[in-house]
Amino acid sequence: MPDVLAIGPLAVNAHVLVALAALLIGLMVTQGVARHLKTSDAGMGWLLLLAVVIARGSFLLRHLQEYREAPLSLFNLRDGGWDPISGWVAALLAMLWLTLRRRRRSLPLWAGLLSITLVAAGGQWFLWVQSRQHALSQPALQRLPPMTLPALDGGMSDLRQWPGKPLLINFWASWCGPCVREMPILMAARQRYGNVQFVFVNQGESPAQVRTFLQREDLPTQDVLLDTQLALGRFFDVRGYPSTLLFDSSGQKIASWQGEFSQATLAEFLRALSAPAVASASSP
Repeated sequence: MPDVLAIGPLAVNAHVLVALAALLIGLMVTQGVARHLKTSDAGMGWLLLLAVVIARGSFLLRHLQEYREAPLSLFNLRDGGWDPISGWVAALLAMLWLTLRRRRRSLPLWAGLLSITLVAAGGQWFLWVQSRQHALSQPALQRLPPMTLPALDGGMSDLRQWPGKPLLINFWASWCGPCVREMPILMAARQRYGNVQFVFVNQGESPAQVRTFLQREDLPTQDVLLDTQLALGRFFDVRGYPSTLLFDSSGQKIASWQGEFSQATLAEFLRALSAPAVASASSP
């Protein structure tokens, strides 16, 4: 999963790092230009806040039904539910309004906004190129492997036993807080998205540990597989949990997600099934 950077034992989302770097550089450029012009850099903080609020609000409106069913997830900013284009447009319109009011004093803000745009766009383009190169250099990783794993309910399960049906594989562990929070959402989604097969591959824990966790959380054991040796996780280069992969009905990987889901971000993720291009997504 090339969009995830391993820093010691931690898995860091590269898209989040790009966004944070863009904001930091933008603030530094704004302050530098303001000092050079001997003017104020006031307003950049409010501009960024406006962009964040609009980006979040736009996403909420597009998935209003999902958030109505789980209203507390409105405040879960970790779910990755953002519409960056809407946020950028809002910031641009605000900058145009500020320019009309105070032309010279708006120059530092223009410099900062331009820097944020260039760094964010350049960083995302670089990650996209890396992802495409990774997919082309290792085509085997883009398809389901001929691998069987023990099922918690007993027997062995072949990952390719659902021909003609899209497959979602969730990598998780009971000690992972985000995994625990998203598990009820994924389990419930099996009913909503009946055309998609959901498989929950536990990483490195014993059957007793997994069964105890599911019983404690009152969750079903159906479609829970055990990857005690982390074989499947290593095959797909999973570097952090929870991680989720989506395969189309032919077994071709079309999307990946690093981090926890809300109902809305899961719905957004599954939209890749109707998109022709390979998608890769991550939570902030």
